[in-house]
Amino acid sequence: MFQNFRQSMTWLHTWFGLALGLVLMACFFFGALSVFDREIDRWAIPESRFAPQPMPSFDHLLRPVFEEMQPSQQSLDFIRDKVHGPMPEHFDTVRSWSAYTTHRDPVLVLSAGYVVPHAKDPEQGVWGSRTIDPRTGVALPDDRLKIGSRFFYPLHYSLNLHWANLGIWLVGLAGLVLLAALVSGVVMHRKVFREFFTFRPRKAVQRSTLDLHNMTGVLALPFHFFFAFTGLVIFAGIYFPVSHTQLEPLHELHEQMEAQESGLPHDRAGIAAPLASVDAMVAEAQRRWAQQGMAGEVGRLGLRHVGDANGYVSVYRAGTDRIALLMALAAAALAVALTLTWRPGWLRVLAWGAR
Repeated sequence: MFQNFRQSMTWLHTWFGLALGLVLMACFFFGALSVFDREIDRWAIPESRFAPQPMPSFDHLLRPVFEEMQPSQQSLDFIRDKVHGPMPEHFDTVRSWSAYTTHRDPVLVLSAGYVVPHAKDPEQGVWGSRTIDPRTGVALPDDRLKIGSRFFYPLHYSLNLHWANLGIWLVGLAGLVLLAALVSGVVMHRKVFREFFTFRPRKAVQRSTLDLHNMTGVLALPFHFFFAFTGLVIFAGIYFPVSHTQLEPLHELHEQMEAQESGLPHDRAGIAAPLASVDAMVAEAQRRWAQQGMAGEVGRLGLRHVGDANGYVSVYRAGTDRIALLMALAAAALAVALTLTWRPGWLRVLAWGAR
């Protein structure tokens, strides 16, 4: 069919790239928007546009909200056929409570996990979540208007096609094709340096566009390769169904070893016990942070085995003053700004070769 290997790589590079290029463009574009998904959420939900707040009192504000929470309907529908017998009308055994806030997302996100009686898999649970105003505890509009974190973000890896994980499979196919296009693109260019670093803006439009394609392709080659490769690795459990046979047992073993090293109980004791004052624990954590020269606010609270003798509380320091986090956001903002103000004429400083 093809006279040589280079021609076959040219055909593969052209048609496979054209067939799934639009999918990749959507993934790249909405992935870039997802860097600012929390800020987009704030824009979409006017009620959430207020200054960042410290973690509110757990004992007085958060605990009553947690105690009235129940699993979401979506979570109940997912596990309904994985339970022996009927589902309970009310879930009383709490596996975990979690509260999270950040300077980028001043609203407070609460999540709760519950033990399912007579579940076929004892580790299988149901979950509920709620978004509240940390100043008052009033619930805010949740999924309907979170177009950043609940629309743009999942769109960049699933195209929001959730039936049978169809979108994830399409994006995975596009990522695999991108890897093939990268390899075949390198193979089809014999004069690598001359073709990759040549830009002739005064030639025909097709020639200039091809030069631009070659040059920008090699400049972004490492990013494109790792973007596609890591995306495939993240969803390897879907593409290669080994999670139940290999990954989950390893995860369970890791949790048990971590519990042994940290001294924190992995399982419930089955003995009811009241919950101590979480506010006192938070105050003690902040005192220890200040002692070590790391005074700061609480970014996340995690409660495990709530109402059980083996229950414990984890207090996480907020990362609002981390240089790495702020530098990453600044770099992302700079990249978006350069993209919006890009001028092809600037590429002339990189011109090399015949014009």
